[in-house]
Amino acid sequence: MILDILKNLNQNKACGPDNMHPFLLKNCAEAFAITLTLIFRASLTNSQLPVQFKSTNVTPLFKKGDLTLACNYRPVSFTSVPCKIMESIIRAKMEEYLYKNNLLAKEQHGFVRNKSCTTNLLESIDYISSSLDVGIPVDVVLLDFAKAFDTVPHRRLLAKIKAYGFDGLLLKWIAAFLENRRQRVVQGDIISDWVKIFSGVPQGSVETTKSGTVADSVRAGHIKLAKVHKMPSNVFVIIVILLSGRDLDFINHGNQVLLYQGNIIGTLDVLQKEYFVSFDIFPKTYTKGWKNVIHLTQNKDFGDYGDRIPGVWFNEDGSGKLSIRTAVRGDNNFNVETDPLPLNQWTNIKIGQVMRHYSYWFFVYLDGFRIYIVENTDARDFKNVKVYASDPWYAAQNGLISNILIINGNAENIVGSIPSELVKGKLVAEIPKLKKEYLVSFDVYPSKFVAGQHSVIHFSIGSDLGHYGDRVPGIWFNADGKGGLYVSAPINGNFDKFFITNPIGLNEWSNIEISQILRNSVYIYTIKINKEIVFSEINNQVQSFDNVKVYAADPWYDVQNGFIKDFFVVNGFTNDGFQPVIVLPKENIIQRNQLHLNVSTFFGSLYVLKKEFTVSFDVFPKIYNESIKEVFYLSETEISGIDRYRILEVWFLDDSEKLAINSAFTNRGAYFILTPKLPLNQWSNVKICQSMRKNMYWFSVYLNGVNIYDNENSNAREFNNIMAYASDPRYLANNFIISNILIFNGNADTFVGSSPFELVKGKIIAEIPKLYKEFLVSFDVYPREFVAGWHSVIHFSIGSDSAHYGDRVPGIWFNADGKGGLHVSAPINGNLNRFFNTNPIGLNQWSNIEVSQILRNSVYVYTIKINKEIVFSEINNQVQSFDNVKVYAADPWYDVQNGLIKDFFVVNGITGNA
Repeated sequence: MILDILKNLNQNKACGPDNMHPFLLKNCAEAFAITLTLIFRASLTNSQLPVQFKSTNVTPLFKKGDLTLACNYRPVSFTSVPCKIMESIIRAKMEEYLYKNNLLAKEQHGFVRNKSCTTNLLESIDYISSSLDVGIPVDVVLLDFAKAFDTVPHRRLLAKIKAYGFDGLLLKWIAAFLENRRQRVVQGDIISDWVKIFSGVPQGSVETTKSGTVADSVRAGHIKLAKVHKMPSNVFVIIVILLSGRDLDFINHGNQVLLYQGNIIGTLDVLQKEYFVSFDIFPKTYTKGWKNVIHLTQNKDFGDYGDRIPGVWFNEDGSGKLSIRTAVRGDNNFNVETDPLPLNQWTNIKIGQVMRHYSYWFFVYLDGFRIYIVENTDARDFKNVKVYASDPWYAAQNGLISNILIINGNAENIVGSIPSELVKGKLVAEIPKLKKEYLVSFDVYPSKFVAGQHSVIHFSIGSDLGHYGDRVPGIWFNADGKGGLYVSAPINGNFDKFFITNPIGLNEWSNIEISQILRNSVYIYTIKINKEIVFSEINNQVQSFDNVKVYAADPWYDVQNGFIKDFFVVNGFTNDGFQPVIVLPKENIIQRNQLHLNVSTFFGSLYVLKKEFTVSFDVFPKIYNESIKEVFYLSETEISGIDRYRILEVWFLDDSEKLAINSAFTNRGAYFILTPKLPLNQWSNVKICQSMRKNMYWFSVYLNGVNIYDNENSNAREFNNIMAYASDPRYLANNFIISNILIFNGNADTFVGSSPFELVKGKIIAEIPKLYKEFLVSFDVYPREFVAGWHSVIHFSIGSDSAHYGDRVPGIWFNADGKGGLHVSAPINGNLNRFFNTNPIGLNQWSNIEVSQILRNSVYVYTIKINKEIVFSEINNQVQSFDNVKVYAADPWYDVQNGLIKDFFVVNGITGNA
């Protein structure tokens, strides 16, 4: 690389204070390349630079006017050419990292590839024009930073560079480059004395553009829509477009950044009574002392109601616990403390406040589990809110922060920060009422562009197209296959008002945002790509839509080959009332881990618990005493998570060593069921279920597989919005362990428990008299080796390997290529051997496999999941039940897979078709 740079030097340029002229370096390139390589390597390793690398000659060049006036001269800096070569190599690597990780602000035009003063001007004119066209007032403020490069504080610049993830030897070298710099004036034969430089970046160096890139990007984060308009040697001009408050209603930063003290990441005109704060945190070390993560404040650290709304710190004891301080119930420092967070891994924190039944409720979620909720009797709006990550009053936590989302309203994450593959017909959420004001945002990663319309997301009241609300909105990649997006929504009476964007990036993430927001008494429909407005129009025929289904992707078009992440919806704003978005729960809850309970633990939710259901768990009592010990309960809740009432409770009754089970499934009121005594220090399995037999529903309880209660239930009904908890904060719960929690709609039968079981050729482990149209099969498999040839894992069959419709219902093998992928076969749409080959799974580790067929919206959807991620989904138009199905693990027709199986169960019949 160094040799190539030397050979391409412009030999007509001037040299620096070291008198190493580019003419000499270019013409003796091969001789200098080795020497410079050794110098550069030593410099970077030891964080030391030769004094000539840190020296600058400044020569005044006359511009025009009076020769006697200093202001008519422009200073030109000349630095060491070898140092510039080293800087250019470092700059190239830093820029590669910045672009690869999408760390530069989209609004930045200075020092950015393919952007310039011209692109900045065009974008600004376009934004101003499109805003004025729809009646949005726009103010333009020009800020002139005189002598911008001369006055950059070195300490602050280094902190900003570090915040982008540059650390170690590289950061030390940049610090050494900036320290103890000197310059002198050279005019002909007249040379001044050397003068030390304490701030600024030498304009003759490559570091000028590198630091400008980083410094400017940070400015863009501080000032809404900051754009570099012009940058001569001594002027820094920024265009600031001041928007109405609506455009300042949320902050969304997806990039990973290092926490550093005093880093302000944005401002909000107002943080309303209903708000939502979400972020991911990656702590690297824990030390004693309060360490700040994020802080929303009106003015200062502490003192007034609104100085912490909220603030989040790691506890001063160094344990890794979070301390979340906020303004609740008149307390300006209300505290919620979490359990310790694991080091060196990401944890998601959600903090917010919602209104339900005319009361405001403050809540905290940790990795999707609600750990705290309380009514806030003193909820307020807070104006002019600053957002720090981290604040200037405390040391910053050593770690990274990412996916910061702060929004007025309740932002429901439909797909989180982990990329999810787009799947045809995948229903990901349902919205009871999509309000007139809404915002939809997601990131999409297209893997390829091909001709034909390909679905990404689709909000619909029922069908593809034909009614006002069938596309509210819908987004596809355009049929020409060039990579543009086709965005459709119901606007001004047109149920398919569409806009086709310019092509977006292939094999890279792009952010898409669709919104409809009330501004100045009119509703503005807007499309943004990577934060830039590409289309905007006044919608004079707005309405809300009931029962909106959210697909990613829809069932009517081919699916786009690619991924989606960070998909969220804000439904309704201040004047329209916030409304819930129901992220579709799984058809089941599975919690295999052992929970040593000392607090109430939320571990899952179901949109509905149907008349036929199964609840199963293992419990390990350690001590019996006279206090009540809650083990498990299900609660029907409001969508906000506020308990309405409990529909199932299980607890140890005083010191009786017996479990008491009380439920709302029957009409027996306060009546509860007592089990036999459970032995200490030993696992016991409890199964509570309701199933239909001879057209009647029967409520049953099993202990270790033995039926201890069976009673007809003439009051069977469905329950909505179910939250599942282990333990209860009102009762002691630290004397037992709970594990293997399963909650299903339907009747779940376990074939292989949590103890691993060797796969055996031809082993029949169950027979099912009737396998219904709706079913779910789940198991964990542990392959010890992958070899060529078909190797059976499980096989459901009505009689033979593959001769009749129902001989593989389903069947699962390791693929014949021996690479570790699974071959999953089932009878779909008349094909008795409709198969799908998965990507390889892990060798010598457990993987969960789930195959299901479930009735959704009047169609049966066949789905394959690997480790909870959907890998295949298809509508089955030729479903049927099958009689006398044998279950093998493994089958008699193929070699057996060398490995183990566990936690193998089947849910047979789910939605009343059993």
